[in-house]
Amino acid sequence: SDQIISSMTLPSTPIDLVATGVTQNSASISWNSGLGGAARYKIERATDISGAPGTWGVIIDWTDAHTVKSLTDPGLPANGVFWYRVAAFNADQDSGTATNPPIRVQLGVNAPTGFAGSAISVSSITWAWTDNSGNEENFRVRTSTEGALVTLASNTVSWTEIGLGPNTSWPRHVSADTTLGHSDSNSDTGWTWANVPS
Repeated sequence: SDQIISSMTLPSTPIDLVATGVTQNSASISWNSGLGGAARYKIERATDISGAPGTWGVIIDWTDAHTVKSLTDPGLPANGVFWYRVAAFNADQDSGTATNPPIRVQLGVNAPTGFAGSAISVSSITWAWTDNSGNEENFRVRTSTEGALVTLASNTVSWTEIGLGPNTSWPRHVSADTTLGHSDSNSDTGWTWANVPS
């Protein structure tokens, strides 16, 4: 009798791999399935070595049955740099080629510390902090509700806020920012001087 053999075509190689968020100790990535055919995915990570991926290691294998097109990778060394790539698998075989090109992800920056305000007039306070990271893109001084008051260049360690009301408390903090996220300092409340009695 005739024998019927069933075989599936290769799934499409995943495409559009991007980093969608970082913290000091985690990275979030997402991708698209290309032309489809994927039943689950394998994700590999490598430590950055002089701008190139080192040895690749599997962090999600076929047997983990990871079916969504995104991943958050927690528990990483603070402020590390890593590479990611993704391969697809269907019920029969894998895509054979991981995402090309892989992506390089810089984890979040160290938070500034020692943030404090010093009033210098009835309408201005100088805010100062310690820069603990060498890879921030900028700093932002923020209100207690996270509204950004100003964007400052990297390596800045102070800023004078003007136009404030007299004898008033002003809660603030500073964040070290990158494209994918920011790390907040401690908060401090500065008081402007009172008007001199007439």
